[in-house]
Amino acid sequence: MGRKTWPMIFFKRVAVILTAMLTSGCQQDGMVVTKTKDGMTTPSTYSKFYDEGVWLIPDKLGFVLAIDHGKQVPPVVHGAAQSLGALGPGDSVAEGKATLYLWNFDSTAYAVTYHQLLVPMGSLPFKGQVVEAPPHKRTGVEAGKVQLFNYGTEISCQVALEVEGRRMAVNLTLPRRKQDELPRLYGKNGVPPYPWGKRDL
Repeated sequence: MGRKTWPMIFFKRVAVILTAMLTSGCQQDGMVVTKTKDGMTTPSTYSKFYDEGVWLIPDKLGFVLAIDHGKQVPPVVHGAAQSLGALGPGDSVAEGKATLYLWNFDSTAYAVTYHQLLVPMGSLPFKGQVVEAPPHKRTGVEAGKVQLFNYGTEISCQVALEVEGRRMAVNLTLPRRKQDELPRLYGKNGVPPYPWGKRDL
């Protein structure tokens, strides 16, 4: 093998390997966090889903804010880029899609007006969008996108809204759900992690 052809073959092989690593990493839908305690290493795989629920009207009207992490993290390529100093400031910023849900357990319809969502990295105005919550129904609306910390495991949020003309500031801390708990929380026989649990609408 000549001296001129060897570097070309070598770099082609490296390019193929890096492409395979990138493809494999981007197919992953979550984030693995490894913790070490007393010499024991425990990995936790987080999903792309953040959510939390509260009562707006106790035992009658529930509210859930859900945010879907929209930036996939290629762990192998990320590690290689980090070791080479190739990561830029934007690597720590992700985009999340916010969805607002109303769970109406009452036989009366309610009108909810959304004003603003605040997160640590910015805000999302709702421009006074009014959503009707029909009796015994779950109603969801996509609210838009917000910036997130790419490697976070929770999001502190505040939602400004009105219920039947009464203004409220709802403070929530949305945990990033772990992959292995999704079936238990949201599966066929799962119990949602909200104050109303598995209560029927």
